Amino acid sequence: MFWENFLALCMKDGTSPNAIAKKLGISSGAVTKWKKEKSIPHNTTLKKIADYFGVAPETLLNDSTTTPTGSSLDIELSTLTAKLIKSDDEWTKQFVVKFLKLSPASKEMFKRLLADISTDS
Repeated sequence: MFWENFLALCMKDGTSPNAIAKKLGISSGAVTKWKKEKSIPHNTTLKKIADYFGVAPETLLNDSTTTPTGSSLDIELSTLTAKLIKSDDEWTKQFVVKFLKLSPASKEMFKRLLADISTDS
């Protein structure tokens, strides 16, 4: 849960997890452990990360599909991007990064288009 939420916030910020960790004085080894889900940050580190993104610390630990922050579209996109960015395919990663930079209206239009395509098949 933490890693997916952290990664989604990093993507939304347009910065890599390691770059944010470096800004906050967090080791890359800690980031690797989070990514592999071997650990989660201690309370003080969690607070630093939450403050950086302007969210409550518990937001980082909640299941991203049920976190009541942002619009439902943002929550869906955060969950999806956290899953897609783990792909080994570079094109997929670049698509996600570019998609996150779209305006909210463009994201909504894209979502409707995908919904239409999925109901046609």
